[in-house]
Amino acid sequence: MPRDHGAGIVLEVRRASTLAIAFALAAGAARAEPPAPPAAADLLSARSLAMAAMRGLASGTDAIWQNPGAIAARRRYAAEIQYQADQNSAAGDGAFYGVSVVDSETSSLAGGFAWTRVDVPGSVGNRWNLAAAAPLAQGFYLGVSGEYLTLGGVQRVQAGNVHVGILWEVNELIALGLAGTNLIPTGHDLVAPTGVAAGFSVGNDRLFHVAADWRVQWDPAGTMRNTWAAGAEVLLGDMIPLRAGWTRDEWRGGQWWSAGAGVVTSAGVALDLAYRQAIGGGDDRVLAAGLKIFLFN
Repeated sequence: MPRDHGAGIVLEVRRASTLAIAFALAAGAARAEPPAPPAAADLLSARSLAMAAMRGLASGTDAIWQNPGAIAARRRYAAEIQYQADQNSAAGDGAFYGVSVVDSETSSLAGGFAWTRVDVPGSVGNRWNLAAAAPLAQGFYLGVSGEYLTLGGVQRVQAGNVHVGILWEVNELIALGLAGTNLIPTGHDLVAPTGVAAGFSVGNDRLFHVAADWRVQWDPAGTMRNTWAAGAEVLLGDMIPLRAGWTRDEWRGGQWWSAGAGVVTSAGVALDLAYRQAIGGGDDRVLAAGLKIFLFN
C-alpha cells in the first residue's frame, strides 16, 4: 500500500471514530434504566472492551471465549494478564481478573488456556477454558473452547460448556467471524446464556480496523436478547493503538460508549487501558487494563 494512500485511510478512520464517539455521547440525552449487574460472561480484555466489536478480528487471547477460531489466525506465543472493574451504582460492583496463554507458533494446531476469577454481585468463583483451533483452508480458521464454570453465592453454578468459532479472512482487508457460546444447556441461563454471534472487520494489523458485531442470547424464558456493537482502532507509528466503540445490550438493558489506548514495544510487551461508560440511566462504568507478553518475538 503506498504511504500517502495509507495515511489518507488512517485520517478517514480517525474522523469516523470521532464521529462515532460524538454520536454515542449525544445519545446520552435519552434516559434509560440503569444497566443490570455484570455476569460471568461479561469479561472482556482491555482491547475488546474499548473497541466493543471483536468477533470478526484476529484478536488477542480473549478469542478463547469470544471466537476460538481466531486463535489460529496469527503465528504467536502470547501470554496476557487482564483486570476489569465494573462499577454499578444500582446493582453493586463487580471485578474480573485472570491469565491466558495462546500458542499458535510451535504447531499448526493452535492451543489456548485461560483462567478467570469472577467476583460479581451474587456470585464468586472461577472460570477455566481450554481451546484448540486450526486452519481448514487459506484464511479460514475453525476453533473450539471447552469451559468449566464454578460459582458460589446466591446462584451456585458448577457446569461445563462449549464455545465454537469460525474466522474467515476473505482478503487482506476484510474478515468475517461467527461464534456460538454456551452451546450445552446447563439450567443457568442468567450466568451462562446460550448465544450466537457474528462480526466483520475492515482493515489490517498495521494501520487500522473498523468492526461491527451482532449477538443474540436466550434468557431463561426463551426470549431473544440482542447486542449490537461497533468500534474502530488506529495504530500510530507502529506503537500507539487508539480505540473507540459503542455497545447496545438488551441482555443487561443499557448502552455504553468506550475508549482506550495502548503501547506496543519492540521487545514484545504491550500494555492496554480501556474505559467504558453507560449512556444515561445510571452511573455504570468499567475500567480495564491488560498486559501482553509475546514470547519468541
